[in-house]
Amino acid sequence: MTEARPQVALREPWRVGGPVPLWRERRLLWQLTLSVRSKRLQGTVLGKAWDYINPLVQFSVYFLVIGKLLGLERSVPNFPLYIFTGLTTVQYFIGGLQSATASFETNRRVIRAVQFPRELLPASRLLSEFVALGPPLIILVIVALLFGWRPDILSLGVAVAGVLLMAVFTFGLGLLFGVANVFIRDTRQVVSVITTLARWAVPVIY
Repeated sequence: MTEARPQVALREPWRVGGPVPLWRERRLLWQLTLSVRSKRLQGTVLGKAWDYINPLVQFSVYFLVIGKLLGLERSVPNFPLYIFTGLTTVQYFIGGLQSATASFETNRRVIRAVQFPRELLPASRLLSEFVALGPPLIILVIVALLFGWRPDILSLGVAVAGVLLMAVFTFGLGLLFGVANVFIRDTRQVVSVITTLARWAVPVIY
């Protein structure tokens, strides 16, 4: 017997406070984020070291295949820095969107048992992905400095604005697909197709 789907009254975001509940419940948001992080690392031997290992392995594969074998390294200035920057940002979008889409479904029992702002669930998933983005950004900054980059106020401001814009965009899509996934379980497959297209459609690849 299949589980009965919850009857949820949908309301416009601006009628329930918009982003205000996220700030009002920021302590709960951070606790949910830590919970997501602990579940992800639970049972691992290397723990947080995987936040460094995964992006480095991914970068090495792309650099060897796209840069060396296909020869893109010869036509793109500072190719290692270019491809690592793109991979880091794209991976945040993909991981955040997939995680946020599944957030309501995987926490359905908590939603039924406890009253709290529901948007905290996808927000905590995205914040967890943002925390995981820290190690790759540290590596990226070190590589950029080795390639001669000298930070200034304008470039730092543009970088911060770009990351915030991507985070807001991913959060909006995560909310949309997360709600849709409650009613239409094919949504996760649709998101999987979207993330595959996103990975291979960005200019980092070609």
